[in-house]
Amino acid sequence: MTSVESFPPVLAPEPLVPGHVQEEGHLSAATTQKSESSGKAADHIKVVVRVRPFLEHEDPSQSSVAVPQPDRGALPSTLKVQRDRSIVFGKFDAVLGPESKQEDVYQQVRECVEAAISGTNVSIFAYGQTNAGKTYTMMGPPSYSYSSRAIHQKTVEEDFAEKNLPLRGVIPRFLTELLASTRRDDMDVKIEASFLQVYNERVLDLLAETGGKQQQQKALELRSGDRGVGEIQVVGNVKKSISSLSDVFDILQQGVKQRKVCETSHNEQSSRSHTILQLMLTVTSRGGGDLEQTSSSLSSRTSKISLVDLAGSERWSQSADRKEAVTKTHREEMSNINRSLTTLGRVVKLLSEGKHVGLPFRESKLTRLLQDSIGANCLTTIIAVLAPSPSSVDENISTLNFALRARKVRVQQNIEDATEQDARDR
Repeated sequence: MTSVESFPPVLAPEPLVPGHVQEEGHLSAATTQKSESSGKAADHIKVVVRVRPFLEHEDPSQSSVAVPQPDRGALPSTLKVQRDRSIVFGKFDAVLGPESKQEDVYQQVRECVEAAISGTNVSIFAYGQTNAGKTYTMMGPPSYSYSSRAIHQKTVEEDFAEKNLPLRGVIPRFLTELLASTRRDDMDVKIEASFLQVYNERVLDLLAETGGKQQQQKALELRSGDRGVGEIQVVGNVKKSISSLSDVFDILQQGVKQRKVCETSHNEQSSRSHTILQLMLTVTSRGGGDLEQTSSSLSSRTSKISLVDLAGSERWSQSADRKEAVTKTHREEMSNINRSLTTLGRVVKLLSEGKHVGLPFRESKLTRLLQDSIGANCLTTIIAVLAPSPSSVDENISTLNFALRARKVRVQQNIEDATEQDARDR
């Protein structure tokens, strides 16, 4: 029983993107992008490729992906994929092999914590085929329920320690460090969290109390905000304050519990929705660290943080080969996941070509919700996750093509969708 899945959805093996890949031993100059000098963020979307560890039933000797060894401590920026020949993909900001740990992945996005505190909008995406390890990378294994068992803060901190939760993902690590980094006498910090999922083209609230009847939950409305061009606001969603690790536990537990999942041929708990954990961070600094300050000596800055775990698509033909019949609900889920990921691929392709107006953000709830998180005035990192098995070759190539296009997207640009362009032209 097999099922081939890809990003964006394709009906045949995706052709190699011209100028992006070459046969072994030849890297195209068109793939390289220069970062700014050391100590400064790159001027493009940062792309980190992770090849997930082998599962118990997979044979490590049959890997279709080869990652070079680090050179004098520097992580590789290319990798090889074996299809009918050995293909080199690059250049990426970092490539992590199957032996990489959760902490290794987090180190590649750790800079986003300080960037957010300084007032920069931040987005971190996990992108890849079903069963490539996106949710594992962002949240950790399914066994980590993040249920709060602690009464006292000290116990929570022990529960969240590296020795007790070594496999926790980017999101809990990010939140833990954000809290630790803002516990300072020279600043006041306010963190508001919302946890959303896009399911069947409906934006739903993972923090809303549903009484077990989530299918009856009212879809949330999206509208343009007032903090800048392309900013998107969600109307009517629950916002929870975060001031301790207990709050982090509670939010993650509720989100994990309510996310839509189902069994597929590749994954017993395949995500059927895209999830977005959004944080609004307001930092008010006091000059000199004195507790008593005049209003003129206070400096306030606000940033938006989006931590995104995208669902995986599934091909119709291979899904039909499953032992159980594909239900109407499953068909609807597949159709909407495919549509949203295709639209995301189109947006990234247009941005990589230097186009910043008239983009099709409104053609999908996912891209509309993430309009202010894809490169525009935002420090964006995409973690492209690959499965190493030979059956995933075509899907890995599709993921890598998407990642290469994303790395061409320049940040700090004003991006408008088609509706905003029309309004401006009038």
